[in-house]
Amino acid sequence: MGGLLLLLTAALVTAGCNRDERTFRIVSSSMETTLHCARPAPGCRAEESDRIRVRAVRRIERGDIVVIEFPKIAEERCGSEGEHVIRVIGLPGETVRLRDASVFVDGAPLREPYQERGQLPPDGSWGPVPAGHLFLLGDERLNACDSRAWGMLPRERVVGTVTKVIRP
Repeated sequence: MGGLLLLLTAALVTAGCNRDERTFRIVSSSMETTLHCARPAPGCRAEESDRIRVRAVRRIERGDIVVIEFPKIAEERCGSEGEHVIRVIGLPGETVRLRDASVFVDGAPLREPYQERGQLPPDGSWGPVPAGHLFLLGDERLNACDSRAWGMLPRERVVGTVTKVIRP
């Protein structure tokens, strides 16, 4: 599992002239089918990797795709470190529950049109999310190293929000 989870990294391609905006290349399958990495890497579906433009922002909302600095515990639990692309699911004060391949936030089912059917991650419950923290999940739920493995992420570890997907 550790080898696969090493593939969760978003590789820095270029640093733009604007300090608040950076470009990353998708190198893992943790966000498939939303963001594509290139074969032959495990779980990757595309011939060429997508790139994303990321901008530092103050406001983060549920559903946002963000680049984060992985917490230290992720290296221990997943064998992965560095910057990663992931989706915001739970906000401060909310409880997140996975049941029967669905996500519930404070008891209400979360509409996830980007989620493929048939992914059956283990059921569980997390929360409430502490103030100043986020609960994050990869779209590729079966292979993503996310808050289920390492807990809530402090907000200050968010590098920025994806503002543009650049397809090859």
